[in-house]
Amino acid sequence: MYGVATREYACKPSMALPFEVSYRHNYQNSDEADDHQMPDERWLLDYTLEDAVTDEVSIPHRVASKLVRLFAEGNEVAYIARYRADAHEGMSCDQIRQSYKIFNETKELNKKVEKAIANVSSKIKNEGDLTIAVERLKSARESADITEVTQLYASARKTKASIAR
Repeated sequence: MYGVATREYACKPSMALPFEVSYRHNYQNSDEADDHQMPDERWLLDYTLEDAVTDEVSIPHRVASKLVRLFAEGNEVAYIARYRADAHEGMSCDQIRQSYKIFNETKELNKKVEKAIANVSSKIKNEGDLTIAVERLKSARESADITEVTQLYASARKTKASIAR
């Protein structure tokens, strides 16, 4: 070959890795292991992350559960697609990527619901209306559902004309 330098890298079989690879799940209690949620996060939605991934990507619940656990541990799509075939059971990269997208969107939706519940609960005085609003927020599947509920209880802007009346 003309001007092409090649290098061969050899790895010794007895060579120790500089980091420890662990697939164990370090949950504090059995309830945490069942939920597959992040330990510092309070889950408010009526459905779990696994349910959201199962519904959107049309995969079995057991596969969605494995994927959510891997995503929660911080694994990336490329790693899961390449090295964790036991978890995704032959899914395509696009399906895994879509699952990751749904995973993140659902977590963000949960945060928005938490903020919306705090906002709405400070404005609603009637207990019946409050429980209806909280139930609607917890069953939200997208941000538009949250916006719809919060706009019902949003305080009107005070313009100079409304103050003068």
